[in-house]
Amino acid sequence: MISTISLEGGIITSNIDVEFNNNATIEIITSDSDSEWELIAYFKVVYNDNNFLQIPITMEGINKSPNIDGGICNDLHFAWQSNLNKYWNIYYSNSVDSLRPFRFNTQITDTKSNSIMPSVSVSRNGKRMIVWHDNRNNNFDIYSARSLEGYICDEISCQNKMLDAYNSRISECSLSFTFVADSTANYIFEIEFYNDAALTELFTTIISTINNSDIWFIDGEAFNLVSSYNELNYMGITLTENRETVISYSPAKFDNIFDRILYAKLVGTVN
Repeated sequence: MISTISLEGGIITSNIDVEFNNNATIEIITSDSDSEWELIAYFKVVYNDNNFLQIPITMEGINKSPNIDGGICNDLHFAWQSNLNKYWNIYYSNSVDSLRPFRFNTQITDTKSNSIMPSVSVSRNGKRMIVWHDNRNNNFDIYSARSLEGYICDEISCQNKMLDAYNSRISECSLSFTFVADSTANYIFEIEFYNDAALTELFTTIISTINNSDIWFIDGEAFNLVSSYNELNYMGITLTENRETVISYSPAKFDNIFDRILYAKLVGTVN
């Protein structure tokens, strides 16, 4: 039930009922008991045969050449040309605000020339760039406009949400090895990464140091919590002869070992 509606000419009516019929049509029925008349208005929600809901984004002028790109958080960005101001200008809108998608338009160009055929792109930090043809200098040149800041969207948060559906298939990024000390001593560890299974073509080596002791682990405990020192000198991990331990390492971004197929070997050296 809607209390009032204003019609063209300033007539205010009451007693309004809104109904949805089986044909996806919104039917508004209103009456005025004083003047004894009834108004019926129909607004049809339009679907294609494939059940795609059609939503008008532009309402005025001639609008064409739309271009669309997907953002980092399941949002959409699109640009188009419109002749609202006699000349063709470029406009932009997005669905970043999921509660009000495409509610606000941004006019990119405002010149007495023709700006046509836009293309929009969104970077991973949310910054956008739009390029188009423009004849403001008589010849058609390529112009661009870019946003100075990204939109409000936490990329890491969005990536985590995308990963939620795959949590059961994702394991911790960690390399683990079983190691038995030959003697009781302080050990420095290194992992050798090879390009081949025969371990003949060395790609890189990562050594346990005081600087990365928080991502090396012994039996699940970080090296920096159990490391040995001689005054201020890092001596490594103290191990007991013939005792079996599990040495683990969590790769860091700067290791340069991602997106590769590598074969790893743990080496423990008495310090």
